[in-house]
Amino acid sequence: MNAIEWLATTTKNLEGKEVTQLEELAQLIGMNGGMAWKGYGVMAVGGPYGRMGLSFEEAMRLLYLSGVLDGFTKAHGSDDTKTVVESIKAEIRKAGEKKQPTIVGADGQPLARS
Repeated sequence: MNAIEWLATTTKNLEGKEVTQLEELAQLIGMNGGMAWKGYGVMAVGGPYGRMGLSFEEAMRLLYLSGVLDGFTKAHGSDDTKTVVESIKAEIRKAGEKKQPTIVGADGQPLARS
């Protein structure tokens, strides 16, 4: 198994919801503001997931998942690293796009964005 295959496997996140490793890792990275652990306990509204900052449990989960990912990339070389980074960025972008409000006209139809 390589990093790309591992990211596609499913797991249960801390809320008990079944997600892919990629979805969970992207959410934690998006709320943390990057892969490097920045601490925990300070929360703010915003970001692609509706909140910035991690709880202690989320920080520990990010530390664990980033360690597993680091192990895969070290074991298989840096061939997958660019694909992994792009996959995580795309997942965070997708979450941000889902969060965007839909503006509708008087007829109830969504207005086109320009």
